[in-house]
Amino acid sequence: MMNYRVRKIPIPKANNYCVRKIPISKANTMSYNQEFTSKSFRASNQIQLHDQCSFLQSYLINDHHSTKKHTNLKTTKFALVVLNTPPDSFLLLLWEEADMVVCADGGSNRIYDYHNRTETREKYIPHVILGDLDSARPEVLEYYKNRKTQILKIKDQNSTDLTKSLRYISKYNPNIDLVICYGAFGGRFDHEMGIVDSLFLCADMKYRIILLEEGNLSELLMPGKHKIVCHSRFEMIGTNCGLIPIGGNAVSVYTTGLKWNLNGEELGFGKLVSVCNIITSATIHVQTTHPLIWTTSFGQIQAVPKVHQDKSNL
Repeated sequence: MMNYRVRKIPIPKANNYCVRKIPISKANTMSYNQEFTSKSFRASNQIQLHDQCSFLQSYLINDHHSTKKHTNLKTTKFALVVLNTPPDSFLLLLWEEADMVVCADGGSNRIYDYHNRTETREKYIPHVILGDLDSARPEVLEYYKNRKTQILKIKDQNSTDLTKSLRYISKYNPNIDLVICYGAFGGRFDHEMGIVDSLFLCADMKYRIILLEEGNLSELLMPGKHKIVCHSRFEMIGTNCGLIPIGGNAVSVYTTGLKWNLNGEELGFGKLVSVCNIITSATIHVQTTHPLIWTTSFGQIQAVPKVHQDKSNL
């Protein structure tokens, strides 16, 4: 069994703006009339990045799935799976905090190409690159192999590289509480459906799985009662959300806290799908007879939903 050391990496800074500790009050006081300089432009980018990190921080603080008590992102044991989409600064921040980083096949190319200078490329070395390896370039695999990355070729063509990654994490790092799959949206539609299928195939894993990218977050809700809560520091009312019955009709769904609540209606394609809904309360309840995909947006809106199994009555 492999053990991965928790890395305590200082919070990165850029141009005297602390990426993750800018108070929201200060971030919101930036005047839209100020002169558009290169410094103010960089500051704006860092503030948006802070918003995203604050979102994820709050999402993890309210982790009720786990029996452990988590206080912040640094004390939450999570694994990062890098999928085959272009990386960004938010991904790199997650990388620096993760206890384990897995590149799913072509995700290794993306990280390698993103860093065009050796000194920065050396900072982001994944623990594992795995999959059928039909996308990872030979020179990329050789580069990371020389830096102690484990390269695993898994020939199973009946499972996606994400499913292979999730199963690997479950087997070799059982202490992980949550897996963040970054780069899940915006690519080919069949790839996106394969990623959603991985949520169903790995629903019995002991850790939670969230799909994350570009202001979108999705998570699979299994049959039962769920409560989606907002961290008290942030405002989420007005945020877009949806409940998608992928995998089959949900015969009966009840919700509270949404603009268009459900009261026992059946969700299904060709019947009714809850899309473009809006959060109207700091607490949302969902009760479903069948699996649903919960999806919401985040970023500048600073929506911070957290889902957990709710044993109380709606």
